[in-house]
Amino acid sequence: MENLHFVNDNYLFGLVFLAIPIIIHLYNFKKAKKIYFTRVDLLEEVKSEKKRISTLKKRLILFSRLMALMFLVLAVSSPYFSNASLEKKPSKGIFIYLDNSFSMESKLGSLSLLGNAKIDIEKIYEEVAEASKVYLLSNDNNFEINSKKELLLELSKINLSNHLFSSDVAKARVKNLARSKNITESKILFFSDFKETINVTDSLFSDIITYKFEYNSENENNISLDSVWISNQTISENIVTLKYKLSNYGNEKIEYSESFEFDNKIQQSLTKELKAKRDTVFEIDIKTPASKMATGVISIQDNSLDFDNRLYFSLDFSSPSKILFVGNITNDKLNMILNDSFSNLESTSHNNFKFLDLSTYDFIIYSINNNVSNKETELLNDYIKSGNNLMLYPEKDLSVVSFNKVLKSLELANVVNYSNKFFHVSDINYNDVFFDDIFQSHVSNFDYPKLVGRYLFKAKGFKELLKFDDGSPFLIYKNYSEARVYIFLSTIFSSDKSFINYDLSIPVLYKISTEKHKRKLYFNVSNSSESKTASEELYITEENNIELKIEDNFFPLQENKNGKVTMPSSLTSGLYELYSDKTIINTVAVNNNRTENIYQKTRKNNLSKALIIKELKKQNNVIYLWKWCITFTILFLLMEMSIITFLKD
Repeated sequence: MENLHFVNDNYLFGLVFLAIPIIIHLYNFKKAKKIYFTRVDLLEEVKSEKKRISTLKKRLILFSRLMALMFLVLAVSSPYFSNASLEKKPSKGIFIYLDNSFSMESKLGSLSLLGNAKIDIEKIYEEVAEASKVYLLSNDNNFEINSKKELLLELSKINLSNHLFSSDVAKARVKNLARSKNITESKILFFSDFKETINVTDSLFSDIITYKFEYNSENENNISLDSVWISNQTISENIVTLKYKLSNYGNEKIEYSESFEFDNKIQQSLTKELKAKRDTVFEIDIKTPASKMATGVISIQDNSLDFDNRLYFSLDFSSPSKILFVGNITNDKLNMILNDSFSNLESTSHNNFKFLDLSTYDFIIYSINNNVSNKETELLNDYIKSGNNLMLYPEKDLSVVSFNKVLKSLELANVVNYSNKFFHVSDINYNDVFFDDIFQSHVSNFDYPKLVGRYLFKAKGFKELLKFDDGSPFLIYKNYSEARVYIFLSTIFSSDKSFINYDLSIPVLYKISTEKHKRKLYFNVSNSSESKTASEELYITEENNIELKIEDNFFPLQENKNGKVTMPSSLTSGLYELYSDKTIINTVAVNNNRTENIYQKTRKNNLSKALIIKELKKQNNVIYLWKWCITFTILFLLMEMSIITFLKD
């Protein structure tokens, strides 16, 4: 039910002036005059009649004056009917949240989902602006709105962004903003297609009322160019095999055109077809130039989203990846695998390990023995936290206690026991992307390794790549924010029955050791509205004035003490020239993050758009009464004038 409020309730004190007409009325007595009249009885009769008329007239004049003055004071105080009080406007906030992630590029009619949402926001603004403070938020900005003109200006500034939509993140931002603005009652109006992971923390925001304006594209078919990686290298011919994955997210097969450009030359341009709901991996052999540095871009054209149709990459094999082996290399095969034009293997003992500068190495293979010192585990911890990959494996006769000592120091997990029986490595996790560039398909007649001894490992948060025939893991890994740790659960180098002597070891060890180096083909732009960095950091040997340039725009980079620089979150996709003291030293490829494609819709809103608007109108409806007050003031003044003119004493 609507309540009566006043815009300027302080002016209600003016009602005390109603006492003035009353005082005038009480003390406005005319002085009596003596009139000599022969018939006193007739005089008394006339006097009594005139007194009644005069009293009525004075009372009507008093009433009209009181009413005119009262309604004049009320008009100045601006009364209105509403469920919300305008004078308490700062304590109530309407937060209009516009999702401007890439998925909002999809079409609905002649406009994009983003365009349709902007039109709806313009329409609904006037329904909510009267009784609440209004804020406009997007995935990467927020604005305080004080007028329709200001709203239109800020909406025009909101374009598609690489920041993903998350209702949980949005609610957290609104909660922080409301707290800073002393807003006690918050409502969020979401305008989105709601492609996100299912949110599970609604209980944290139970004090925030939310309404969803949901937009669905007329065409959900979309092809995405998802990733590119190096498959293998033919050293003698400087040939690199690149693989790239395309995904069809639609329910129909789609024909599209594709162009592959490398080292400023078109390698291929053709038309292809992708089956519905299918990921397809293609490959192409390219010859690296003499400098072993080159850039490329893969482009596709489909009739849907555009942000995932281009993938830039940059190859740099001018300086090989440095790999450090800690322990005693007892097998020459490892040297053969990891010493080539693209990677160099060095070895050191456990005693010398703590004296090395680990920041100069791209990857470490660490053998765990029974005498690992605390200093070594501290160095390994720092190495992981710096964003570097690490591989751990047990030496022969390693005790369970010593194995656990190292794992616990790295906050990994526990080894349960050790068995010295024979075990077959017979289960390969083909579903993991790790094997995408190793196996084209499942192998049925493979020479699976037969190993002596295995450590039983039980923990959550690890992914299994290889398993023994009893189902226990042999090769596992765990992802950190920027690093990955691989753990073998059997000795892999020390005997004839070791993993290194089987063909499977060659691609697996090469992939593990050079994976971090290969991932530097490109950087992903940060896609979280809360994140300040890109997904990886850039290693730099130069020291002075490091900056990126694309076209005429420069982006200064802040160098870290570990010889790394942080990629700015403001970057867009493209090929950037890397400068040191105004001298170009390399080219860096940056791509939009494709995570948007794999997000799912959240639960559907129960209220239709029309019902939401109707409810908001009801909650925010304001009926102003000041015009009625002015009207009544004029009417009572006219009434007073009429009484004085036409009603004779």
